Amino acid sequence: MTNLGVLVVQLSGGRSLTIDLHRVTMREYRTIFSDDKQQVDADVIIAKACDLSLDDYLDLPQPDGRIVLDAFFSAATQQLKDPNSASASTSA
Repeated sequence: MTNLGVLVVQLSGGRSLTIDLHRVTMREYRTIFSDDKQQVDADVIIAKACDLSLDDYLDLPQPDGRIVLDAFFSAATQQLKDPNSASASTSA
């Protein structure tokens, strides 16, 4: 998928899952990295981005959970502008 902040991942068994960072506020995203937050807080935020309940997220098989985490942080760190778009600078 080419929407910025959105990734579709393929999980075991052929299930696909959409991770959409538009579902997560900046405040929520920043709390993931807060030293005083518990793991469950980060889990709630990642589950929200996946449109999953916390239980559904935590019940994913461990390899699928790793795929989701990798995709979440990949989406969170991707470029905000498409370098191939007409508005991207072409000067060096």
